[in-house]
Amino acid sequence: MLLFTLLLPAVSGALAQEDDWGEWGEELDGAWQEESAAARQAVGLPLHGFVEQSFGVRTERDPLLDDETLADSRLRLEWSPLVGEVQFKLKGDLWYDSVIGDWEAQAREASIQYAAAKDLDIKFGRQTLTWGTGDFLFINDQFAKDWQAFFSGRDDQYLKAPQDAIRASFYGDSINAELVWMPRFKSDEFIRGERFSFFSPQVGQQVAPGFSVEEPAENELAARLFWQSGSTEYAVYGYNGHQGTPDISPVLGAYFPELVVAGASLRRPFFGGLFNTEWGYFDNESKPDQWRVLLGYERELFTNFTASGQAYLEHYAEEVLPKDFSVLPEYAPDRSRTVLTTRLSYRAMQEKLTWTLFAFHSPSDRDGYLRPSVSWRQSDEWQWTLGGNIYHGDAPHTFFGQFDRADNAYIRLKFSF
Repeated sequence: MLLFTLLLPAVSGALAQEDDWGEWGEELDGAWQEESAAARQAVGLPLHGFVEQSFGVRTERDPLLDDETLADSRLRLEWSPLVGEVQFKLKGDLWYDSVIGDWEAQAREASIQYAAAKDLDIKFGRQTLTWGTGDFLFINDQFAKDWQAFFSGRDDQYLKAPQDAIRASFYGDSINAELVWMPRFKSDEFIRGERFSFFSPQVGQQVAPGFSVEEPAENELAARLFWQSGSTEYAVYGYNGHQGTPDISPVLGAYFPELVVAGASLRRPFFGGLFNTEWGYFDNESKPDQWRVLLGYERELFTNFTASGQAYLEHYAEEVLPKDFSVLPEYAPDRSRTVLTTRLSYRAMQEKLTWTLFAFHSPSDRDGYLRPSVSWRQSDEWQWTLGGNIYHGDAPHTFFGQFDRADNAYIRLKFSF
């Protein structure tokens, strides 16, 4: 209790949300209301969480950085007391990161949720937020991401960075609505040089500067309408804020351009599996407007073996020019970029052993990224995970190609309590 109490001030300013991470699908956030009062009461005391040790090492030599990519000794503590009809959720991490040689602390969640009216839930505090239908591909989900955690082999839950927000959820007879207000913009934890070098199109080479960019002191606003007709789920989205990763301007330097996004999604059963599609229109102050579209399909091919795939397109509404991106002409992006993904997952030994392969491939950029992993749940308390991050590309300036020297293997051992 003392350690958790010390954790919270170190990261507060923090406000709300439950960990609705799941298998990358949207879940209706009113589900907590459907639990019985007795079941929710059981969540109260005591504290629970896990201890995890992880280690990752580069398998390709990068002359700009050391070989170690992941070295966390982590403690997670969680507490979810229910006081009357008010649900409190506290979730904090404390860890020593040997890669940067320092202690880190983070409130993953510090939220209060209550029913303000019969059909209206309010949740405020620190939270991780997830919208949309994509699997590791995000269009209408403009909430903060942690790409350093993703590329280094931390648990998938850490791809979603927590942020402070007030979320109002209305559940009607035929349509539901959510409004999320974030009092201060929260950028992505983008690649900045501590663990992985990256290609700078401004200087035309790989760099690892370890730089930081000041975030604008402005709020963000996101809205979603969602409903179901038969077996089909529909949603429309809106976002007004800033781009999660910085751009570089000859005049402004590194900054986060303003961004407005509008889009929609659909998901429904199809030929024994699940089909989804999502699109979004991006109005970015520093670039030409852009369309983004994805199509996805998932199906269990045989017992315990599931396969899914996605086709993704980014297309600028106008011809792009090097001046739009402040880069040398040879590094200006193409007008269209395509990405194909595949996820294969097999569960064995009464689902205690899980093999997973997630693959990205961009036909337009001629590059890709593989994420193989195997997880063994030895008991209710102990779990082992072994995996890797493997990149390839024909050119050093493409998105995945720039990480060609970032290939790494990792292992994680977790004890839950």
